[in-house]
Amino acid sequence: MMNVYDFDYFKTRKEVKETINKKKRIYEIYLTTVKFVHKHSQSTYHYPVEYLTTNEELKKMYNGNEVQFSKAFDDLMHYWGISLGSKEEIFENKAFNKFPTIGHLCSFIEDRIKDS
Repeated sequence: MMNVYDFDYFKTRKEVKETINKKKRIYEIYLTTVKFVHKHSQSTYHYPVEYLTTNEELKKMYNGNEVQFSKAFDDLMHYWGISLGSKEEIFENKAFNKFPTIGHLCSFIEDRIKDS
């Protein structure tokens, strides 16, 4: 059986690893979050790290589309090796209520990494 590879995912991962070269983990969390959020959003910034801050509202970026946000969330969980018992529990009360901003998503990832 053949494995199907998402080359955009690997390209993004490589870019992030090169960019953070010797930076602290918190910056890597921020950078990966911005990269994957931007990848699946409606935004078209050429250099999203220069335009997106931790205060950016995710609901606005995704025009309320939780399915697109879920794709970014899945990529982030895969990147960081975070396994969730049930993703439905995370999104039980609507994803944009749990993660109103990029900063909230970064904090979630940071907490999960510390726990593992």
